[in-house]
Amino acid sequence: MPPDRTEQVFQGNDRFRVVRRIGAGGMGIVYEAIDRERGNRTVALKTLRHLDPVSLYRFKQEFRALAGISHPNLVPLYELIADGDQWFFTMELIEHAVDLIGYLRPGGSSPGDVPTFADTMAPSTNGAVLTLGVEPTRWRSHAAEPLAKPVDYDELRSVFRQLALGIAALHGAGKLHRDLKPSNVLVRPDGRVVALDFGLVATLGADRTITGRVAPDAREGSDSSSGSSTDAGLVGTIPYMSPEQVTASVLTPASDWYSFGVTLFEALTGQMPFSGEAREVMADKCARDGPAPSAFAAGVPPDLDTLGAELLRREPGLRPVGADVLARLGARGLELTAPDTALFIGCGSDGCPSSRVGCWK
Repeated sequence: MPPDRTEQVFQGNDRFRVVRRIGAGGMGIVYEAIDRERGNRTVALKTLRHLDPVSLYRFKQEFRALAGISHPNLVPLYELIADGDQWFFTMELIEHAVDLIGYLRPGGSSPGDVPTFADTMAPSTNGAVLTLGVEPTRWRSHAAEPLAKPVDYDELRSVFRQLALGIAALHGAGKLHRDLKPSNVLVRPDGRVVALDFGLVATLGADRTITGRVAPDAREGSDSSSGSSTDAGLVGTIPYMSPEQVTASVLTPASDWYSFGVTLFEALTGQMPFSGEAREVMADKCARDGPAPSAFAAGVPPDLDTLGAELLRREPGLRPVGADVLARLGARGLELTAPDTALFIGCGSDGCPSSRVGCWK
């Protein structure tokens, strides 16, 4: 197989040496690379593709803010760099880690581990009606696959407590993840949980509002403070999206906590709370609360069963969020730096798409 364009870009590059291709997604391709300018540090190098000037500008702004967040349960981002017209960024390489479901349910697989919209779908929106550009994917509930070992609920609490701490820190910095799912959560050999892939995060804006779609207009002088958007496309992964994401409504931290709840439900049961074709799943999310994990699996501890059910409530204001989730998972005595009722926008209005190239830190 001939090398792809990214591998060709880095051939002969004095700074980076690509070691291997790790994987690919909607944003681009991920490589393991050696950064010679940083003491031969091993990094994960992720390419960016199909970005128009406005999207690139937005990503630069978000990356710069995210790179300033330091938390043990969020993957450190290093640099955003241009090589000609090829943009990429570097982050910590989490070695010898497994994703959340693989760690908690070894031998099982994630029925909801599907591509994001950006991977395979070309959605358009008209109010709450969604038309997909490809044949809809189906997610059917099924009997959980045989496990290599029983679920260790103490270990599960530890994993989700760490994940909750990372998400709370992200919210405290004025960000929403918007694509939280098991494949975006890694567990290292030492047990540390790391959330990654912030390609869909939203930046806190002037009026602290965000729609479920990305605000399309970030030009200088534009008024993006209204939180409105048109034809920008939904973002997220359908099985894990909150009802307000599905309907392109205003998002709050409760949206990420809903995705957290779907992930918790999956870890507890080995199944998804909603099943069917994409349209059916989205309609069900908007019509009713999610089920309790105990309806799908025996032996779920009552505290986790209650938390799992409450996180899947249709109405954002009825879900536990932030400090409440942390306390119920055993993380007490912590202060959050942003209120749980804060609203977010997808892009600030401070400037225009930049033509600068080079290294952004």
